[in-house]
Amino acid sequence: VALRTLKDAIEVERRFIPSESQRTFRLLMTDTGDLMFLPKLMAHLRSLAPRVKVSCCQIPRDKYGEALEAGAAEIALGMLPTGMRDFSQQRLRDETLVCLVSNTNKSIGTKLTLKQFLAADHVSIMPPSMSDRPVVRALGSRASERSVVLEVQHYLAVPMILQNSDLLAVVPKTVAIALAELNNLRIMALPFEVTQLPLKQYWHRRSNS
Repeated sequence: VALRTLKDAIEVERRFIPSESQRTFRLLMTDTGDLMFLPKLMAHLRSLAPRVKVSCCQIPRDKYGEALEAGAAEIALGMLPTGMRDFSQQRLRDETLVCLVSNTNKSIGTKLTLKQFLAADHVSIMPPSMSDRPVVRALGSRASERSVVLEVQHYLAVPMILQNSDLLAVVPKTVAIALAELNNLRIMALPFEVTQLPLKQYWHRRSNS
């Protein structure tokens, strides 16, 4: 879907031929977005437009609109805010949140309970990640019982931190699948209902013409 939007965004160039283009497309996304979108996107590009280049950039979410409007990027991908003017958006899918724990963590068995979740020490991924907000909302008044001992800004640091520790982290399932096996981690369902994260792509409406 993201590839199709890229193609649509540049079809205003009458001479655009995917197999011959050497254009660079600039995408706004977090390191989570890199894991979620780039493997499939690059596979498609390598077969359809092998000379096209992709440049990914991570900036604060409140700067996405400004960057798209200025032409500094073509598309923003991920869990993005709504309500931006002069932009089109497309919902790609919803992402489920799960918990990552080390296989060496003996305090958690085959099923994670709410008591274990609240008793554990947590690694929290801070903005621009949005995975922490649904957890806080879901826990309600019990959110203050959670012990966050480490805050980081990038998901890719989390697996190495969790290895051989008793810490846990809440991450999108796609990220967990990509990172768990290589880092001796277990994926566990959260012991409470939590809102899924909508993954969307945004682009400036001038690309629709």
